[in-house]
Amino acid sequence: MNATINGGIETGNLTLATVPLHVDAGSESRYSFPFRIDQPGEYALKFLLHVGPPGGSPYRFLRLRVTVT
Repeated sequence: MNATINGGIETGNLTLATVPLHVDAGSESRYSFPFRIDQPGEYALKFLLHVGPPGGSPYRFLRLRVTVT
């Protein structure tokens, strides 16, 4: 899907979506991100938060590790 973990090494990377969100200071926003993985293995989904346009280092990020059996 997004990245496959093989001994801690990223073996693939794909941008699935870029979602522009405006969040005021002190507030929150929620966004549902459905996905499907058809093949068994270990995967990692990365969510990157940028302030302003995407590019450069993200302000915050989340890596969600998924094991499909």
